[in-house]
Amino acid sequence: MKIEVEQSRCGRLIVTRPVMIATTLHESGVLNAGVFGAYTNVSPTKIAVAIGRGSHTYANVKRTREMAINVPPAELATKFDLVAEDIPPTESEVEKAGWHPFASSKIATPGIEECLAIVECAYVDEMDVGYHSLVIVEAVAGHVDDDVLTENGLVDVLKARLCHAVAYPEPLYARFGEVFRAV
Repeated sequence: MKIEVEQSRCGRLIVTRPVMIATTLHESGVLNAGVFGAYTNVSPTKIAVAIGRGSHTYANVKRTREMAINVPPAELATKFDLVAEDIPPTESEVEKAGWHPFASSKIATPGIEECLAIVECAYVDEMDVGYHSLVIVEAVAGHVDDDVLTENGLVDVLKARLCHAVAYPEPLYARFGEVFRAV
């Protein structure tokens, strides 16, 4: 039997998005990081990310017009709460987590070395969605660990050990255990 839910809870019915970490640069050059689960691909090269307008990430993207999207393996999940904390712009969440910057090739903002994939992005546009802005960025370069790719160049979700948020804001995550082809 299905029950009706409040409109404000409808978005929570869509679950298990892979977690990504956005990195941006503060004015001082300190590397900022934020954990995100509310995003989507809108074209082969464009990605839309819901970013709180009061966050350092949003201010940095608006100022620099760039960000790096980092795809972490599940092993990094133990540091997600630390990265999500509101720390001063003089401190780096990446450094506090014990992770290392990865030099980008087309933008100034570094990615995170420990992540499986890094997509360097340029700001395109945004749309007001309440407390958040849906920020649209375009991929200008990408990097991926070759050992997580399939023979045809796609990310193998089992090898990649992608981490999916299943109960935001609770720290409950999952990894794929079975992948099947529907025929």
